[in-house]
Amino acid sequence: MKPLLAILAAVLLLAGCGGQSSSVKPSPTPHLAPSVAATLLPDPATRSALRPLIVSVWLRDEVTQEQRACLAEHIARMPEVREFAFVSKRLSLLRLLKRLGILVWPRSNPVPASFEIVVKSRGDVLPLARSFFTDPLVDNDPGTHDGVSFARSPTSP
Repeated sequence: MKPLLAILAAVLLLAGCGGQSSSVKPSPTPHLAPSVAATLLPDPATRSALRPLIVSVWLRDEVTQEQRACLAEHIARMPEVREFAFVSKRLSLLRLLKRLGILVWPRSNPVPASFEIVVKSRGDVLPLARSFFTDPLVDNDPGTHDGVSFARSPTSP
């Protein structure tokens, strides 16, 4: 058994433990990993210090991956944005079930995917939120802005 482990260790060492060469350089901008990046951000419903700085933008179910990628690029270019993450429908539902204490997984998932955006300052929240009020990719009910949620101050709508 020990010789087999030694051979396996030598193969992994020679292969670079992942097959990456040392000449590969990391991207200067981090890639947005669906559902994974959002686990690093606090759930906006919690009492986190970041809560007043988080804008959640809920997406229509019909949004394609290409449209989502374009929206992510747009968000990344916004000067008010400190960081953001895509939250899948599955992760959104898991958070909701946990918040409500529900232990049974439903047959369908009515919760939309979203982007959670952390802005640089409290003053950036309302202007950034307003920029999504009329976006056709955002899941707003007609005549409302309910597809965009944020912690409202006394001066916000």
